[in-house]
Amino acid sequence: MNNENLQDKERFIDDGQSVNVIHSPQCVDCVFNMGLLDCAMLGEKPEKYLSNEEKCPEFEAE
Repeated sequence: MNNENLQDKERFIDDGQSVNVIHSPQCVDCVFNMGLLDCAMLGEKPEKYLSNEEKCPEFEAE
């Protein structure tokens, strides 16, 4: 294995500090989603659904 191939492989080794987690609320794919904080079924969205702590009972996929 040459030096160039080794450098390519090292880019994909997890060092434990380069991971980015992107949070996506379940509301994003729901037909009742009316924006950041509003829902057609629930009115104001509860935090537990926005942060995916619980599954929304009204969720319906688009």
